[in-house]
Amino acid sequence: MTKAMAQESNMATKTLSSRQTMKVRQNTSMAKSATRNLLKANTVGLTDPYWATAMSFYNPKYGYFSYTDLSETDYSIEVTIDGDKVTFYNIVDNSNYASSGWQGCNPVTGTYDAEKRTITIETPPINEQNTREDYTVLGDLYSGSEAVYAVLVAGDFSTVPDDKGDYQLYQEKKLVFDVSEDGTELIPRTGFGSYALFAEDNSHAGFLNFYKSAIITKMTNEPQLEVSPETLDLSEKNLFTGIPYTQEIKLKNKGLSNTKYTISTSTDELSVEGREEVPGGNISLLPITLTAKNSGPFSGTVTFTDENGKSTTLTVKANINEVCDYSSVIKNGDIKIYPYEESTSSMIVTSDITGFPVLASTNVGDDSQSGVNISITVPEGNVATFSWKGMATGLYPNQAMIYLNGDPVNKSLDGSEKSNEHDLSDKIILKSGTYDMTFIYSIILDWYTMGVAETKLQAYFYDFDLTLYPVQENGTDVSTHEVNFAKSYFDNIEKTDTAEIKLYNLGSKNLEINSVTGDGCFSYVGDVKTIEPYQYGIVKLTFTRKDIGEHSGDVVLHTSAGDVTIHCNATTEKIIYDYSPIVEKGDFSFDTSIEHPWTLDGSKACSSTSGLTSDSTIDSWLEVSFIVPEGKTGTLTWSGRNSSTPFGAFLDEILFSDGTVIYSDGTEITKFAGTSSAGSDELEAPMTFSAGLHRVCFLYTKSSREPEGEDRYVLYNLALDLSDASDISTMTGTKMITNREYYSVTGEKLSAPVKGINIIKNTYDDGTTSTSKIIIK
Repeated sequence: MTKAMAQESNMATKTLSSRQTMKVRQNTSMAKSATRNLLKANTVGLTDPYWATAMSFYNPKYGYFSYTDLSETDYSIEVTIDGDKVTFYNIVDNSNYASSGWQGCNPVTGTYDAEKRTITIETPPINEQNTREDYTVLGDLYSGSEAVYAVLVAGDFSTVPDDKGDYQLYQEKKLVFDVSEDGTELIPRTGFGSYALFAEDNSHAGFLNFYKSAIITKMTNEPQLEVSPETLDLSEKNLFTGIPYTQEIKLKNKGLSNTKYTISTSTDELSVEGREEVPGGNISLLPITLTAKNSGPFSGTVTFTDENGKSTTLTVKANINEVCDYSSVIKNGDIKIYPYEESTSSMIVTSDITGFPVLASTNVGDDSQSGVNISITVPEGNVATFSWKGMATGLYPNQAMIYLNGDPVNKSLDGSEKSNEHDLSDKIILKSGTYDMTFIYSIILDWYTMGVAETKLQAYFYDFDLTLYPVQENGTDVSTHEVNFAKSYFDNIEKTDTAEIKLYNLGSKNLEINSVTGDGCFSYVGDVKTIEPYQYGIVKLTFTRKDIGEHSGDVVLHTSAGDVTIHCNATTEKIIYDYSPIVEKGDFSFDTSIEHPWTLDGSKACSSTSGLTSDSTIDSWLEVSFIVPEGKTGTLTWSGRNSSTPFGAFLDEILFSDGTVIYSDGTEITKFAGTSSAGSDELEAPMTFSAGLHRVCFLYTKSSREPEGEDRYVLYNLALDLSDASDISTMTGTKMITNREYYSVTGEKLSAPVKGINIIKNTYDDGTTSTSKIIIK
């Protein structure tokens, strides 16, 4: 914790809170299949090394406190007993803080009572009266740029958390170890660890480490193998017959001599990737793999035997599930589907969602995930497309994730920013080789079980399709051969909608789109002309609304690999309301959202989502279209009122959740939130347009679960004023403009207004001047 936070904390003199942690530690976890030398890390040149195995409340990788998820920590301690004086070297392992200046523990002395067989060390409790000289100081380091010192503390944490979810350490004045009869084992009676204080004023920096329990054993000259854990319980893992599951275990040599070892298993369902030997004072991480043959409870053993014939045994327990039959969700191709090993619950094949078989996630609850792996092989001499269909219902920060060999396939599919049902379907190109794909639905926060979301958070997939093609110079495919444009309204001015598809180049040469033909209202935007080998391009198809009715036709892409035909469908309906009563002046065409069309209240148009709530953002929009004739300039004005949740604030950022966004020809002009006038007179500059077709959209959007105010936007007195293009208001009040100059926003003088923002400097007949800003579209 920071010094400022620590000084604000109301610390009791007898307890320390688990929340106070000096989180500057580094990731010191061992690499996979690595060996770590405990003696080398903490050597002080003495001859009485002990091996400490402690169970820490503080995770050494992330620095957080967990009362139940304890982390096993192995480290070396030097212990010397000289009469009734005992000296510990490295009594607490703070090596994780090496990057913060930690140089190692100071020697700590205690008193040995031979009759009681105890060792006692003074551990003065942390309180506001003590200074550095009053504590058993372990060493110095830094918290950021501020010097801190670590002291030895002892005691036990409370068994239940307080109302803040924190546990309190009840401090003891002494740390007492019980010594075994032969003097080779030390067991602390309480927990112990290190706590940091700021050197400047002895205020609290927080825990560095704290052990709930520990066993400190004198290392012998002979090798001494010990496996950890003694029992590998995989009962909570989602394991299946025939699917290998691998996890690493520790093989420790708690002796001082190196040893070779042998491995034997009770069943061929267990295998271990061993090493030739374990050096003295070292830990080896070994991968153990379980490939169960039968469903039901599993139990097996792995025995490690050193060169002296001494053994240590690991017991493996698991509950094995029968692997699912995935064939009904495979449309085509030789692909293998098997469960994702890190799933907290399986993906299952079910027809309950759609009426036909889909592969659906089943995970519920925070920090849960459900998924499958898919193994794909594309033979030499072939190229393939692999496609799938899928849907997900998400709510941030939960998401569907699709990976190819560990890399995201398409980040736009993950759904982390989407809170309603969204499409996960896609198609990719694969050259010859072997591929592993992973389809996962991850729930970080389960809003459904919390009662926040009304729909279960879930993803499902189906129609997995692997299609092989021979390698050739020219070849093509498309993501779909049929496009259905969304239903829309038509008023009196044409409007063009777009839909995107992917065009794939399956050939070894560039794919060229030479020309396009379209039927009726359907066509193509020629953004893409060339697609490189084994890549895809986004092709934009268009539908132009010209009248009311059902529309269908083909768009044919004439490519260097042949013709590609996409059949298109669209439906247009007559605009749902006659919005002309809101018009004060000018000719307009209107469009509005199909799901939440704007309504009429006399001579006013209103967004229609007032009072509605949803897990997702709700939008209701009205778009006005108009044409400014050649040689004219148009100025759009209107009256309006917004009533919604006001702007919020987070740190230095303004938060917008509910309100109205106004767009001009696709560009955001302004936002309104709260309850206020929201007409054109509130803009910084008049909304002025050059000749041509223009569209202005009034979008009322909201994401609050408890909207405020009237929860809507009201629009009226809509007017389009036309003037000669060269005559932008030559009178201001009673003063005549005698000269006008135009500038860019950077101060460059212009001969005439340009599209975008213009600064106008007016000179009047009385010699005064003024400047204003206009936007010309």
